[in-house]
Amino acid sequence: MENEKVQVSPDEKIQVEKDGKIVECDVLFTFDCDETLRTYVGYTDNTYSEDGRKNIYVSSVDPFSSELKLEDITDPREVRMVSDVLEQIDREANSQEVA
Repeated sequence: MENEKVQVSPDEKIQVEKDGKIVECDVLFTFDCDETLRTYVGYTDNTYSEDGRKNIYVSSVDPFSSELKLEDITDPREVRMVSDVLEQIDREANSQEVA
């Protein structure tokens, strides 16, 4: 699989470990970042927080790896960048609901 990028598509299912159990999650979105050379995957386990909003998680993926391995985002710059992208997605979704 040399020189082929790992691809994750919205509407795809992925499995993650949560509280020691394997949970199937829905992929909501993906985006690439040229600065970090990483792909970011937004997904949900379809649970809701106390405020009634759907829980959404974002992990990074090395697109040049031969396997899909979700990694935690710990770098403060990456966390800010992902947060900005999530806010943009939320604004766009809210503006489409109004239209």
